[in-house]
Parts: sequence; C-alpha cells; structure tokens
Amino acid sequence: RRKPANIRSRGEGIYVAEFTPTSEGLHRVDIAWSDHPIAKSPFNVQVFPHFEPHKVIVDGPGIRSGVPASLPTNFRVDTRDAGFEHLDILIKNPEGLIVPNKIIDNKDGTYNVHYRPEDVGRYTVNVNYGGIPVNNSPFIVKVDPIGDPSKCHVSGPGISPHVQVGEEYTITVDTHEAGPGAVTCRIRSTHGNDLDIDIVDNQDGTFNIFYTPHNPGNYTIKIKFGGQDIPGGDLMVTAGDDKYYRDHIQETHTSKHVASQYRPVDFRLPVGGGHMSDITALVRTPTGKIHTPLIEDNLDGTVSIKYQPSEIGLHELDVFYQGQPIAGSPFKFHVDQVQTGYVTAYGPGLSHGVCNEPCHFRIVTKDAGSGGLAVAVEGPSKAEIQCKDNKDGTCDVTYWPVFMVGSQSEFSLRVTETDINELHATIRSPSGIEEPCLLKKLTNGSLGISFIPKEMGDHLVNVYRDGRHIKNSPFRIHVGSSEIGDASKVRVFGRGLQEGYANQTNDFTVITRDAGYGGLSLSIEGPSKADIECHDNEDGSCLVTYKPTEPGIYIINIKFADKHVTGSPFTVKVGGQGSGRLKESIMRDRKAAEITHIGSQCELSLKIPECLNCV
Repeated sequence: RRKPANIRSRGEGIYVAEFTPTSEGLHRVDIAWSDHPIAKSPFNVQVFPHFEPHKVIVDGPGIRSGVPASLPTNFRVDTRDAGFEHLDILIKNPEGLIVPNKIIDNKDGTYNVHYRPEDVGRYTVNVNYGGIPVNNSPFIVKVDPIGDPSKCHVSGPGISPHVQVGEEYTITVDTHEAGPGAVTCRIRSTHGNDLDIDIVDNQDGTFNIFYTPHNPGNYTIKIKFGGQDIPGGDLMVTAGDDKYYRDHIQETHTSKHVASQYRPVDFRLPVGGGHMSDITALVRTPTGKIHTPLIEDNLDGTVSIKYQPSEIGLHELDVFYQGQPIAGSPFKFHVDQVQTGYVTAYGPGLSHGVCNEPCHFRIVTKDAGSGGLAVAVEGPSKAEIQCKDNKDGTCDVTYWPVFMVGSQSEFSLRVTETDINELHATIRSPSGIEEPCLLKKLTNGSLGISFIPKEMGDHLVNVYRDGRHIKNSPFRIHVGSSEIGDASKVRVFGRGLQEGYANQTNDFTVITRDAGYGGLSLSIEGPSKADIECHDNEDGSCLVTYKPTEPGIYIINIKFADKHVTGSPFTVKVGGQGSGRLKESIMRDRKAAEITHIGSQCELSLKIPECLNCV
C-alpha cells in the first residue's frame, strides 16, 4: 500500500520528508525528482515495534528462591533489545502487602532493582514493561529465615506499656549471639497506619529502633530478626497525655453508671477459625475519649462487640485481630438519644463501604409500633440487598455496592439450601487471597455465588453455617482466561475525552461488553472538582458525564479490572468561564493513609469549606 509523505522545504534546495509507519516490518521509500527516481532510490527501511516486553531480560539473586530474610537483595533488568517504554516493579510480601523497592537507571538500557524482604515466606515480584508482564513474570521468590532469633534481647524505654504523645522513644535489640541477620520492625496505630520509624545498626551487635507516637491510642509493635519473631518483640503500648489517661480511667470505671438515654450499640463480626481472645477493640468518642467495649463469644463463629454510649455524635470503633486492624476498621457509627415511637438504624454500612464487599447495618423497630419495613440502596450502580429478621424487633441488613458495567461471574455450587440468610461464604484464589463473596439462589434452585474473577485457575469456595462448613464445602470452581477482565478490550470514545467546557455537562461512552468480567473505575483530576455520573445502558456500555467548575487541564483515568484502558489516562483541555469565586488554599492535618501502590484506586475525603481547588 503506497502512501505519500509530507514534504516541506528548509530552503537552499533542502527538503524534509516525513511519514509515520502504522505497522512493523520492511518498508520501501521511493524518492523522485521531476518524476524521475533519484540515485539509489528506492530505499528499504526496517520498522521495528515500539517495544517488545518479551525481549526484556531479568536476572539476579533477588528473583531466585533462597533469599535470606531481613537482608537487602537485588536483581538486574536489561531492556536494551526491548525498545523504549516505562519499567514498573511491584513486589508483594507473603501477606500481599507492597514491599518498597528502589530502581536505579544505569542510563544504558539496564536497571538495578533493590529491595529488602523483611518476612519469611513467598514473595511475588512483578516486572512490567510498558504495562505488560515480561517473560516469567511474576517471579515467585522463597525467602528463608536466617540467624537465631531466640538469642536476641529487647530492652529500652520504648517497650514501656505507657508512652507519651510527641516524645521520641528508643528500643534496643541485642543480637550479639544471634548470628547473621538484621532487625526489622513495624509499629501500627489503632487506625491501621504504620508509624515512621528509624532502625540504626550500631555495628556492635546491637540495633536501635526510634519512634514517636503522634496521637493517643494503642500501638502494636512487631520486632523480628532474620525474618523471625524474637522473644518479647510482639507487644502493645498505649500513648496519651495527662488528659487522655484521666478520661480513659474515669470512663472505664464509671461506664456501668451511664444513663440509659442512649441506645446500646451491638456489632457482630465473624472470626472464622480464630478465637475470641484474638479480638480486641476500642471506641473513640466525639470528644476524643477512649472507651473499651464488651466482647462476647456467640459460639457460632462470630463475636459481638457491645458498647453503651455516653455521648451524642459520631463515634469510631477500632477492631483488632491479633493486634492488627481488621479490614474496614475503624468503623464509624452515630449515637443519638432514644426517642420512643421512631425507627432507628446504626452500623458501619450507614457511614462507609468498600466496592464489591458486604456492608452491614441494623434497623431497630422495637418502639415504632406496627407497620411495614422497606429498605432500598441508591447509588451509582445496583446493589444486592439481604435482610435478616432477628425476631426481636431488629433486622440486620447486608448490601454489596458494585461499581461496574455488566454482571459478575456466576457459578453454581450444585447444592440446595432453604435459607441462605444463615450462610456466609468466602472464596480463596489460586494465589491464596481470601475474600467474601455473594451467595444467591439460582433459578434452578441451587446455591450459587457471584464474584469478579481476578485470577485464572482453581478457586476454593468456603460456605459456613454457624461458623462450620456446610456439606461438601469447600467447593472447587475453575476460572478460565475468557472470564478475566481485559482492559485492552474496552472501547472508549466521545468528545468529552478530547475537550470540555466549565460549568457544562461533558460526556463520553465506555463499552466493556467484550472485555470479560471486571469493575470499571473512573476518576478526574484537575483544577476543580468535577462531578461524575455513570449511566448504565444495560447493554455492556455506559455513558459517563462530568461537569468541572473551572477551566484548565484535566486528567481522566479510566480503569477496568484495576488496569488502565487503551489511551488512559486522557488529557483534556477544559475551556469556558469559571465560577468566578475566589480560590482559597487551605491546609489540613490528616491521618496517614494506608499504604498503596501505582495502579490501584485511592480515595481521600477532605472536609475543606469553600475550596474549589480540590480533586
């Protein structure tokens, strides 16, 4: 196929010809002057692919099994024959948490990657080039223990049960007789945030750990040597000031005298195969006081956390399992005075939730008299709802918010159950990640599950009643490649991806019908907030509208199954007139966010009055 080149004159008899190849391979270039070929024409030009991830070479001790825990390791990435693209490294520890790494560009097409595995177990090293995994990625690395942690000794003021907010504390670890290895440590607050720490090797067989608690509450400390727990290295300290201790002691001793004008709060949580002694909890009141709720074993695989409020307003409940915050903690709930004749509701599902995960709350109708109860959940997408009548004037409601186009993958478990409200289920992926999943009755009467597949291979579905497996549980199901969401097969188009106007509705269309199962996520970043609405067309496509309030450059991120679709992120120039209001820059202190990584969606809510400069 012949295509004319773009020719422009540079003067003095010199011409520049430009063309853009659309495919790789051998191209023929014909150059003629006055309809006659010039000397040596035609010319043969070899066009290479933009980048070739399969030609990336990864090698080094950091991707081979047998890496010693707690010691730094590295590996080398060679991209010299793979074209030019961006190198991404994502390393996860055995718990699925992100491990920090450092990439050093050698400026010759090669890179050195350094990281320190702190725990013993299986690590996953993902190497992507241009967003595509290279050969053999992800690499599975087995990290082995090193040294003898039983010979370590912990001391210092930092292990005292009570510490002061704002003061720096030191923990000393003596490793003289422990052999090779290094000390690692993690300190986590009641809000699930890791505290910044410094670990100094004194080069004399001892290590010093420095930390400063910034907020009142409990902090869990885990110290390891060579990737293994050391004696006395797993502890909890309580930080506070004089006012905190007075309030905590006073409220603990007088909790039984709290007036009954506030309705008691009761949370029910599953503990699986754990024990009640593994669960601890704290309640933070609107005035900052710390209370300890009552925890009861329901003897059915769940525990109840009961609390008698003494204040009106928004409370926070921190729940820990073996000293670590559980998913969703802290939970928020609002306390109001008891008013006879009204229906009331409480629970974490009324204040927040997580996409594709169950959200819970309780409705109390004891004092409302006779009548019918209706429950609806409104939002940007449909939500599955289940209600359970507790036969005591209360009803437990569970709903699953799902932000996606199309439906989840549905599997039949080939077992019949009369009352699925008494069941709960989890699904374990081939990589060992276990998540809750939605149970439903299928049209054929069998029990089924719905979930978004993220991995290929055999999955195990655990179905429990009263904390015990039902008959034939766990069930094995297989997920094939066609059921995994593929962001490259999502199509997007519309004027709203090219240009937009302030204070007007701009739109574009996203088509996911050929992309398999997966969630669709959207975000817009720019000089002002842009309200987004997603209208599901019920045909595997959706119309997305957004309305910015200020002109400028905006970035639109579109992801499917946690990966960017082709062309994303989009850069859009928004014109038109702004709102005309004065812009204000306000800084607010906030609690540190949980660790995240590139490629995942993060959400941060800031309460900033009259601020346009928010995304």
